[in-house]
Amino acid sequence: MENLEEKLDFLRRYCFLAPDTSNSEELVKIFSEVIRVITTEKSNRPIYGSVKREKCKDHFLTTNEIPEEINKNIIQLLSTLPNSLQGAVKSYHPFLVKNIIPSPAFLYIAVQAGVSLLMANGVTGEDSGEILQAELDAANAFSKLAGYDEKNSAGIFTFGGTATNLYAFKIGINKVCRDAMIDVIDKNLCVVGSWPAHYSHQTACAWLGLGIKNYIRVKSQPNQSTDLDSLEKTCIKLLSSGKRIACIVGAGGTTSNLGIDDFEKISAIRDRITEKFNLDYKIHIHADTVLGWVYLNFKKYDFEENPLQFSKNIVSKLKKALKAISSISYADSFGIDFHKTGYMPYISSMFIVKNKKDFELLRREEKIMTPLFHDANAYNPGKFTLETSRSSASILAAWVTAQQLGMNGYRVLIGNSLECAEAIRVELAKNIDLGLLVVNSDSFGPDLFLRCYSISNKLSPQESYLKELNNEAFTKNNNSYNKEFFNWLISKSTVEKYNIVLSKTSAAHYTPDGRPIEALRIYILNPFMNNSLAKELVRNLVSAKKDFDSNVWCENNEYLQYTA
Repeated sequence: MENLEEKLDFLRRYCFLAPDTSNSEELVKIFSEVIRVITTEKSNRPIYGSVKREKCKDHFLTTNEIPEEINKNIIQLLSTLPNSLQGAVKSYHPFLVKNIIPSPAFLYIAVQAGVSLLMANGVTGEDSGEILQAELDAANAFSKLAGYDEKNSAGIFTFGGTATNLYAFKIGINKVCRDAMIDVIDKNLCVVGSWPAHYSHQTACAWLGLGIKNYIRVKSQPNQSTDLDSLEKTCIKLLSSGKRIACIVGAGGTTSNLGIDDFEKISAIRDRITEKFNLDYKIHIHADTVLGWVYLNFKKYDFEENPLQFSKNIVSKLKKALKAISSISYADSFGIDFHKTGYMPYISSMFIVKNKKDFELLRREEKIMTPLFHDANAYNPGKFTLETSRSSASILAAWVTAQQLGMNGYRVLIGNSLECAEAIRVELAKNIDLGLLVVNSDSFGPDLFLRCYSISNKLSPQESYLKELNNEAFTKNNNSYNKEFFNWLISKSTVEKYNIVLSKTSAAHYTPDGRPIEALRIYILNPFMNNSLAKELVRNLVSAKKDFDSNVWCENNEYLQYTA
């Protein structure tokens, strides 16, 4: 039986980096084995292995325990990894067109893994040293890209798009109520957004104590940008009723359709209502640009010369997207999700403010902080961040990756995604008689909303679409069809015959009277997607649609039984 020293010797040699780094090769071996084991799954499917989900399962009811002894057989332990990956999405597969899931860059993964060995807490420069310069550099660069004065702006990395909204709303609250960091907040406070906005807005309001009821949603345009007339009227009504508006959050690229607001006009609305009601505070304007920020990389692109040779249609889309997103210079803050259109892994987000003094509104009282910040000259973001622990490794990894890709790298990746989405759009148009209609032809982004109709419909897809805009019963029936087709298709996600994993939006857009139009959603981001694969993807989808109509959906719109 091993004694203490023998056990400790194993841990020192194979589990932790030695002070002189002499055993670093052990880590390289482990990392190589992890990659080898994970990539042994060679199926041509967007889903890893197989999917086995029990219906009505209580996911919190599980039985397990920590083993008594140290497991010295690392190879055997790693061999069990594929069991845990069953049913997971494979971001590197071009037919994974579900939601916004990019294939993460190698460099980020390598830098994050390596720098993590230091365990440098990103809340203080005392621990992170010059690593946190990456945060300052990134904030400076992206502020400049957004049209901010980089000398007056600032930014921090945070834990996701929800956090970027959380920061913005909290700053807005503190602008209205200066004692909100130490006292109960005013129940008359509210945040104003729009109907297509991401649900994280309501989540942020709930967690900040405002409550979901105080997230006020205004009407939107068919392209999912905010109806600015509705916005102004709603703000006036709220202020007239005694409410106080902490933040107006605009769309900087909605999750569906990439709707982008005109922030110059939103800023003008803010100024008008401030004067009208003689407000003693300034309403914070936040641009939720966690998707749309990437189009700022086209600012210096010569569309006339078009050196990357984008097609005429894609050039037009890019110019429109750039013009729209450039108005975020009028917002007081904006967000970036590098783990979406930045081609980096979860979680890597950034929140940037036009005026760095806004972060002072979040500063903790010195007396409640632990004695962590001793160096008055160090950069100590932990004095105002929500997080009291942050990975500096992910901060440096994000900045290094952004430097590697550069603006041209992002142009290539987004441009190719748009070109491939257009190729899919063209192929789907050839199959419109099968009940496949793309309903977001004006989208800036590489997403397609596919409204599906049963082939038993006597109307053409175009006629069906126009009818359901003004016919609630017809809309409801077609929504049911799209929902059932999607559920069936997901249940067949490991069937190579179909070989496509997509998503569904509950509201591709809204009818004139506010009813949601559901649709299947295809989002292209994979750098390996090309025109040939785009055609194959559509063939797979057409095959699935034919099988569903023939074997699952009855002519009288009742569902046949099928096995998931």
